[in-house]
Amino acid sequence: MMLISRRGKTGYKKICKLKFALFIVLTFGLMFLSIFSGIKISDSKVYAEADESGQEDAIDLDEEISNKLGKTIRDMNYLRFPDGDETCMCINFNEGGYGVFYKDTFEMLEYSPIGSIPVLENNEMYYCGPQNFYIKENDQFINVVTKERKNIFSEEIERFKEKTQEMFKKEISENDRKTTASKPYTRSKNTYPSVDENSLIIVDDYTTGTYIENFRYFLQNPKHGDNTSGTCGSVASQLLLTYNNYYNDRRIITNGSYLNSDNPNTYSDPGAFTAMILGSSNDYYSYIQGYVEIGNCSTYTSIYNGLTSILNGTSVSYNLHKYEASSGSIGTYRIQTEINNNRPTIVGMAQNLGGSNHWVVAYGYKNYTYPNGVGTYSGYVVHYGWGDTTKSIWINSAWCDGCITLSINHTHSYDNYVGGNYNEIKCSTCNHRTYAYTTNILSVDKVEIVDTLEQTLIGSLTIPSKINGRRVTSIGNMAFDAQTNITSVSLPSYLEKIGEGAFANCSNLTGIYLPSTVTQIGECAFLATAITSVSIPSGVTEIPNGVFGITPLTSVTINGDVTHIRATAFYYCANLNSIELPNSVISIENYVFANCQALSSITIKNSAIIIGYNAFKNCNNLTIYTSKIDSTGWNSAWNASNRPVVWGCTLSSDSKYVVSFNKTSSNPSNATAPNGMNNPTRSGYTFGGWY
Repeated sequence: MMLISRRGKTGYKKICKLKFALFIVLTFGLMFLSIFSGIKISDSKVYAEADESGQEDAIDLDEEISNKLGKTIRDMNYLRFPDGDETCMCINFNEGGYGVFYKDTFEMLEYSPIGSIPVLENNEMYYCGPQNFYIKENDQFINVVTKERKNIFSEEIERFKEKTQEMFKKEISENDRKTTASKPYTRSKNTYPSVDENSLIIVDDYTTGTYIENFRYFLQNPKHGDNTSGTCGSVASQLLLTYNNYYNDRRIITNGSYLNSDNPNTYSDPGAFTAMILGSSNDYYSYIQGYVEIGNCSTYTSIYNGLTSILNGTSVSYNLHKYEASSGSIGTYRIQTEINNNRPTIVGMAQNLGGSNHWVVAYGYKNYTYPNGVGTYSGYVVHYGWGDTTKSIWINSAWCDGCITLSINHTHSYDNYVGGNYNEIKCSTCNHRTYAYTTNILSVDKVEIVDTLEQTLIGSLTIPSKINGRRVTSIGNMAFDAQTNITSVSLPSYLEKIGEGAFANCSNLTGIYLPSTVTQIGECAFLATAITSVSIPSGVTEIPNGVFGITPLTSVTINGDVTHIRATAFYYCANLNSIELPNSVISIENYVFANCQALSSITIKNSAIIIGYNAFKNCNNLTIYTSKIDSTGWNSAWNASNRPVVWGCTLSSDSKYVVSFNKTSSNPSNATAPNGMNNPTRSGYTFGGWY
């Protein structure tokens, strides 16, 4: 499982022995004045001497800081100069206070006995002189304390760098450098916790942190080789290549034996998302081993050269880079930049940095707070390569000494429309397959279908329950509007919302089943379709405007506590002959049942305090039964066609059907209306007749 040795290392970072002075800030602000104004300058200077005498003279940094400052190290992080170079090191102390040091020579640039350098999870920090820490937003730098914004231009950055280098040359003479050149340092102990591979830190909350868009690929634990003999470099390489084959270019893996029997090129569902489909075979794992392993271990160079050889054997255009810290941790900039650009990356952990000699694939980054007050640290969310239980592990960025990055130079050309039940399209260059939908990511685990890429859909359509591992919970406004050749739709099992006009004008759509998960239906969602029956899920509390208007509906079942039936909801459903309104209905708005000419009877409960204008206009065969005794609160034209109304009905205990009413000279009203009166209805029964 563990890598025996990735590469030879003689010690930790080489740094310079410190000459500390308490409460001193280096006269470092001067070089920033051309960029940042108003910085207080001190005349005192502190710098470090160095001695290139080998590991036996290594400096114990914990001891030095303890002796000189009486402090202990809480954590160590990197800062950048405004051009992005990772040039400074910052140390926060457990007792409070911090120091900033030039990374190459370890001169102290700033010291404060109080406070600490802020830790930002999603932003690189830039050092711009004493007490000036910035994050970058487009072309501006924002002070994390004062929120002040500064514009910085390239010529100012270059001038700043020249002045920095000039000053350091003046502070330490060449002779001093020869006699007191850089020494490696040791730590009496890590100031941060080391990895515990018997109790890895599992990530199961993705609402915080930053992740690649397709991070759920790794949560499926794609099929990969077993790392049983120190072959973690091959596992990481296999995961990286297979990921890029699945998403970015199907020409990376063209040998059929390198894919599983269920694979993304042949499976019926082009977006199927299982471990076997997403992964690759043991043959591919063995093939990769032959390129990246040296014995039973691998190095940055062997992985880089191995991936280069593998990719050069394809027709893929790519960019491959390796970044290895000359000493110590690599810092977060490179890896976070790759993740910000939606690219997973191979990351190397090092035992002498508190990690283990192990290769992983990073696809996210976030802070982690250890229990019991140990502290909060930046780190990466990775696939650890040891199977399903290690597909989402947090590792400390301080444990990592480098990374290998890969980007594929290919943009899919989806000009090959396959269609079928899954509405498939294919890239004409690399044969990448996907659904002919555009989507909108709603959250870490939810996605909305927005539209159909202007494709003409034919026949039965199956909308997937998941796309890219995220649940399809919403169908957007007008998503399938005017797809006149659709005959039936199977909706996703996680669906919660159907947008406005989502299936409007699908004139041949005859069958639709609304999953029980649906809680919201948009206006006109099924307007002018050909559906003949519908069952409205119990979670829906409002039937919106025009939702089923101008359809051949014959029956409607309302399963929940609907409170409002909005205007024209069933307008011109000329074949609708039965609908049972629940006790919860408060309002029946304008034209809801207008022109429902087959509707013979309807029962309105006491709860209905509002009935709108022309709600039953041109319902020429309708008899209305209600437990109310009059139309108080209803629009004066609610019954514009003067259909018969039976008032004061006694209803069953569940209020589902009429039991009796008292007939008087005025009840029913409009008893002599054209087409006469119709009996009330009860599901499963035939009424013997009152009239």
